[in-house]
Amino acid sequence: ALQALSGDEPDEDLAAVAGQLGRFLVLNGQFDEARPHLELALELAEALALPEVFAEALTSKSTLLTRRNRLNESRILLEGSLAHALAHDLPAPSLRAYNNLAVALESLDRYGEALELTDRAAQLARRVGDRVWERVMLCGPISGLVLLGRWDEATTRAVEAESLPAADQVQNQALLLHLVEIDCRQGKLAEARARLESFEPVRDSEEVWGWTTFALHEGMVLRAEGNPTAAIETLEHVLSRQEELGVTNLIIKLSFVELLESAFELGDTGRLEQALAAIDSLRPGERPPLLSAHADRFHARLSTNPAEIESRFARAAESFVELGMSFWLAVTQLEHGEWLAHQGRGSEAAALLADARDTFERLEARPWLERLSASDAPQLVEAPV
Repeated sequence: ALQALSGDEPDEDLAAVAGQLGRFLVLNGQFDEARPHLELALELAEALALPEVFAEALTSKSTLLTRRNRLNESRILLEGSLAHALAHDLPAPSLRAYNNLAVALESLDRYGEALELTDRAAQLARRVGDRVWERVMLCGPISGLVLLGRWDEATTRAVEAESLPAADQVQNQALLLHLVEIDCRQGKLAEARARLESFEPVRDSEEVWGWTTFALHEGMVLRAEGNPTAAIETLEHVLSRQEELGVTNLIIKLSFVELLESAFELGDTGRLEQALAAIDSLRPGERPPLLSAHADRFHARLSTNPAEIESRFARAAESFVELGMSFWLAVTQLEHGEWLAHQGRGSEAAALLADARDTFERLEARPWLERLSASDAPQLVEAPV
């Protein structure tokens, strides 16, 4: 179509087709091929005053930048695309821009902001009667809610979304798969396995985002079931697609976290240090805050230097506070408290363990409460002087 239109005077049709071709090339990972088509669409959209083509092409260009991990540049373009679409009362381009901006914020580990954005998008979808987009905006933030420790909200959103139509069942199921993490953290292993197996179409998806989402959660379930070796094998399959998806992609980030946990459980120091080295080698602007925080946790757990252990645990805790991740903050407090107790610093440990207990009780995280019980009184007695 583009070739047929290129022989005529450049017009709205040429701009629209160039924009769409560029969009699908980006989604197919053909970034170099996509770029000239998107630039043509943007140039013609400005020259011919085509607000819809302009907004859509800006969003597509931002997607290219997101895939390249140029996240702040992508965010700025998306904010412009969204403002332009809203100003011209274009619901469809507005909703797409909302969605992609939420993905960019998620990639930047700004989950609270992504949630607020999708709530505004859901309101727009309801106002214009677009039930498919409304479902996407309900389900999209579930992964963020899980990370933020707002597990009841995540479950409520999933239930609410059931009454709405889905344009793509595989995509919808992939978004709901993040509930498996809650099952694992709460020690509901039968429920976790059943939920995972109910999403088999995601596992069989040819789309990389589909099967990697399934594999990540399969790794979580395997580790929770006491099989970290199988979990590592599954997670390494996901991480083999890091170059394609980007290290800021949520599935890649969470796979790194699960790999670190599994390797530590196995006592596989070599694999653990290899994963930490991969995170540490990222340049400052490339390293996701989520991975930096977890790297600090595991550096603390591996170190034999008390000063480094203290500083690493403190830095991890500070990062999880900034990220708003109450569950992982509690895990860090527990690990730090356990170390303090073994150093005979019982009163310092007790304060951290008490805070961790409050969080785990709120989240009904039974395995972690059981671990806390093992850290009780005998270890919390101050060492004699």
